[in-house]
Amino acid sequence: MNKDILHMDDVQVTGGLRFANLIIDVICIYVIMFIIIISSYLLTLIGIMEPALWFENISGAQDRLFTVAVFFLYYFLFEAFTQRTIGKFITGTMVVNASGEKPSLPSLAGRSLLRLIGLDALSFLGNNRGWHDSAPGVYVVKTKRWKELVALKHSFDEIGAPQEGTPVTAEV
Repeated sequence: MNKDILHMDDVQVTGGLRFANLIIDVICIYVIMFIIIISSYLLTLIGIMEPALWFENISGAQDRLFTVAVFFLYYFLFEAFTQRTIGKFITGTMVVNASGEKPSLPSLAGRSLLRLIGLDALSFLGNNRGWHDSAPGVYVVKTKRWKELVALKHSFDEIGAPQEGTPVTAEV
């Protein structure tokens, strides 16, 4: 269990780094939405008109639903498969659960849904963990430092443990 490592000062991410993650991820999400829309128009070249027509006649509610779906899927899928978004890859951070392991899929889904609440950004005031982190019990950590400390902890845990293939004898 790596729970003790989570509370070390140099492991958790600061507000500035989290803001950088947000900016990078929002840019990536808008690029993805642009690619989806352009792709729908390119499909018209091979006779598939429905996606382009949908985007041309999109209502305000459908636009918001499309945007929310892309935001949710971006965060959920990236973190479910890699524990990181593109922003986290660039800034060298990742998400872990309270035990220091990969968060569960329901936890990541809840985290992604909570991000969609407009007031979530205010939950960072005076705290580096917003609602979308504290409610599902996850942490954003510096990947390199996290891995160093986990490796160090494992090496300390192995001290005194019997070597594989070494017979263990009981003293009488």
